[in-house]
Amino acid sequence: YNYRNLTVDGRMKWPFFQGKLNSNDPNLRMSFDGLLDMSRNSNKYDFHAQVDYADLKALKLMKKDTISIFKGDMVLKASGTNLNNLAGTLTMSDLYYQKNAKEYFFDDFVVESIFDEDRVRTININSTDIVQGTVTGKYDTKELAKLVENALGSLYTNYSPHKVKPGQFLDFNFTIYNKVVEVIMPRVIIGDSTTVRGRINADKGDFRVAFSSPNITAFDNYFSNIEIDVNNKNPLYNAYVSMDSVRTKNYKISDFSLINVTQNDTLYMRSEFKGGNQAQDYFNLNLYHTIDKDNKSVVGLKKSEINFKNYLWYLNENDTRDNKVVFNKKLTDFSIEKISLSHNDQKMELMGVLRDSTYKDIKLSFNDVELQKVTPSIDSLNFGGRVNGDVTFKQLKNEYHPESSLTIDSLKLNKYDLGDLSLQITGDQSLRKFNVNTSLIRNQSETFFANGAIEIVDKQTTLDIDAGFSDFDISPLAVFLKSIFPDMRGLASGRARVVGNAKEPEIDGRLYLKEAGLKVGYLNTDFDFEDNAVIDLTEELILFRNMQITDTKYGTKGSLNGTVKHKVFKNWALDLTIDSDRLLVLDTEDSDDAMYYGTAFIKGTATIAGPTTGLIIKVDATSEKGTDIKIPINNAGSGGTGAYIHFLSPKEKENIVLGVEQELKTINGLEMDFDLTITPDAKIEVIIDKNTGHSLTAKGDGFLLLNINTLGKFNMTGDFSVREGQYNFRYAGLIDKKFLVKRGGTIVWEGDPTRARLNIEAVYQTQANPAVLLENPSFSRNIPVEVVITLNGNLTNPEPDFNINFPSVSSVLKSDLEYRLSDMDTRQTQALSLLSTGSFLSPTNANTAVYGSLFERASSLFNDLFSDDDSKLKVGVNFVQADRNPFIETNSQIGVTLSSQINDRITVNGQLGVPVGGVNESVIVGNVEVQLRINEDGTLKARVFNRENDINFLGEGIGYTQGLGLTYEVDFDTFAEFVNKVFKKVQIDSGNNADDHVPDSEFSPEYIKFMEGRNKKKPDPKTKEPERIPETD
Repeated sequence: YNYRNLTVDGRMKWPFFQGKLNSNDPNLRMSFDGLLDMSRNSNKYDFHAQVDYADLKALKLMKKDTISIFKGDMVLKASGTNLNNLAGTLTMSDLYYQKNAKEYFFDDFVVESIFDEDRVRTININSTDIVQGTVTGKYDTKELAKLVENALGSLYTNYSPHKVKPGQFLDFNFTIYNKVVEVIMPRVIIGDSTTVRGRINADKGDFRVAFSSPNITAFDNYFSNIEIDVNNKNPLYNAYVSMDSVRTKNYKISDFSLINVTQNDTLYMRSEFKGGNQAQDYFNLNLYHTIDKDNKSVVGLKKSEINFKNYLWYLNENDTRDNKVVFNKKLTDFSIEKISLSHNDQKMELMGVLRDSTYKDIKLSFNDVELQKVTPSIDSLNFGGRVNGDVTFKQLKNEYHPESSLTIDSLKLNKYDLGDLSLQITGDQSLRKFNVNTSLIRNQSETFFANGAIEIVDKQTTLDIDAGFSDFDISPLAVFLKSIFPDMRGLASGRARVVGNAKEPEIDGRLYLKEAGLKVGYLNTDFDFEDNAVIDLTEELILFRNMQITDTKYGTKGSLNGTVKHKVFKNWALDLTIDSDRLLVLDTEDSDDAMYYGTAFIKGTATIAGPTTGLIIKVDATSEKGTDIKIPINNAGSGGTGAYIHFLSPKEKENIVLGVEQELKTINGLEMDFDLTITPDAKIEVIIDKNTGHSLTAKGDGFLLLNINTLGKFNMTGDFSVREGQYNFRYAGLIDKKFLVKRGGTIVWEGDPTRARLNIEAVYQTQANPAVLLENPSFSRNIPVEVVITLNGNLTNPEPDFNINFPSVSSVLKSDLEYRLSDMDTRQTQALSLLSTGSFLSPTNANTAVYGSLFERASSLFNDLFSDDDSKLKVGVNFVQADRNPFIETNSQIGVTLSSQINDRITVNGQLGVPVGGVNESVIVGNVEVQLRINEDGTLKARVFNRENDINFLGEGIGYTQGLGLTYEVDFDTFAEFVNKVFKKVQIDSGNNADDHVPDSEFSPEYIKFMEGRNKKKPDPKTKEPERIPETD
């Protein structure tokens, strides 16, 4: 490099200079001020150099890095003629170094060199982020490398040392910091408190080194707690190495130790360590090193043990002398006599010869080796089968002869049996093209074959392979997509061609599926594909075009379109659309962490898009008949605050220290957005308390937007208007009442499902004697009473307000009763009394209240035995306890209620009561109603009834009224809409819209052919099974 813009101001007369030197070179801006005196026996250096900018790359001082910039301040005061006798102090401050895109700032760096009276030299290095320590001794800096090499060679008795000057020794002790290591080796990181200390004495042949580091990361490999102790004078061992753990990309090692000792002319080594993610494997290796009669090195294996996946393998099981590698000192000639690994009758052997770069003859043999015993589990993949055959590689100068002939009997992937695999690979003499011939045979039929070539062009591997399928079982694909589709099934036939770069090949072809289907795990829905469904393969896409799917439980149908994208069958991404007039999309049951469950049928569109590790399912649809969704509030409320804080057990802490990987439950994200239009065909149940059964069940109209993911998010937005419903009020095992929800009530969600806003009225109907309210002993009848609860406010903490109605009494009597219940506290107390005991509360009927509560609870348990939510016939039993009142006499009454939906059009409701425990037990009282739905939508209904008369006066007897009637119901927002609905027929546009399809891939007709022997006859038409509808009440 030619320096420019240099200025000198001072006195210079060689070998003396004193003054200033300034550089204004574009690549070197610095100033120098000081003295250089080399005119004496001992040179003197006393100067100050300020480097403002130095481009070491441009100055040709650093060639490796693209960018290498140095800045700093240096002061040197020293004397001496060379590095061996140089004494003084070097101080560096404000240090800055840029290596490529990374910048480093260093604290002050001081190096001091001093000699004592015996000319023993001590070098002190003081830096808090580079190196700190001392070196003491007598040594020639030119022979330092030979001293270190002789020290290492002293561990071998057959080592021939270099000749060095006598009397040399050194002691050293350093602490090394990561910043300087990162500058020199960017892919190496060392932990704090990394130290190295030791001694080398050339005359005595003494060599000791102790190295310690808490952790080192080198080239993506992690080493923990490294301890190395070398002492060639130790009678027990010469070297000892220990590490808590070693973590690589493919395998984990823990509790590593290595010890060696020299006996006669042989160095023996023993190493023990554990392996595997859970430290389930262990290795016990015995090796030796010696020199043979031809002065070649021999590294041999003595009998060693490897326990891998709980199978014990032996290296050199018979402990013979032929398990060894012989090589010369120049490392150009290797002879692998025989390396054997065996387990019972299974064996692998490696042998061969390598001579410089012109001759190679290597052979690897497999004899009945079970794949599952030698292959690690990768991403929950387990391989099975027995391997037999040879892999050979021969080279003679520029001629190469690679060849592989392997068979795998009963090849398995996890639980799936694929068949017998045959693999034949031969290479040409240039080692650039390999012919591949492989086939898979199952049940004596070829289900898969792949023939073609693998070629290396411009250092890139290219493929040209023709593959064929015939009734190939696709079930193993579930292994790769099990997080979304835990079950896949079917048989594939067709052809495909794989061409292009091996890293990103293009796959074109067409497959035909039969008996195929899959299960969507999170939704617990299972679908069958239509027979002979077509799947197209083009480049990195798997295409579905208007494929008909049918759910296997209820027979509902839909149409599937879209693509599945992949990168060499990794990094899967979906873009699928399902359209249906009625399709099952949810069929889950309750669980401890379920945020919702039940059965859902939709009419509309569903899309599944995104990578399999973060799928987004979107549904824009209307609920269909059979939909029954349950939302447990106590689960939904805790859905976003799951137990993501995990406290480590002592064993887990120990494994972390050892570098052992824990088995943790991995949760991949699955996002779901449901935009639903709710119709009266759907039943929504909000379970307020799962333990007691406290819940709200309703049918109605509304719009709901649900945003859910598997990481705990559950948001609901929308309005729901109740048409009919039931409020199950249960508390502490004492109160168990069913309220009928009045039409027009609303539930509004604005995000958190637990904070929905309620505006609902519900009615509980019972019979009670109001005599205690009227204070009139002449009134001694149980009359129909309605407890009305108005729920407002937050769903989990509503604000209830109770009212009590008397539907069958005259206005005068009703007014009197309402007056006596006008006080809010009194009204609420009496309402709770009616709910808990079935009677009004007074000081004189406390015992009746207790018995009434017990009878009410018993009635509830009895009712649960005879009916459930999906029963066609519901039977209920109730008991009204007689009042214990000295002024009046009332009978206890047992009642039976019946509710039956004979079919979709006829419903029967009835109630019978029989007085018991009194003077007259022959009177039967009751109400009956038969309802007939005349038209399809249920707006026109006919009713026939027999019901008890209203009570107009105190002491009035029991009377009944019979009748029949018609009702017509229509919803409208404007009068025009009312006229249009009642008097005009709405025309429905039944035009069909063209579907958007992915265009066909461009492969020739000659390429896509049916497999030979494929049945060309069309299957016989099968009887179409009708769709099933789950029964709801």
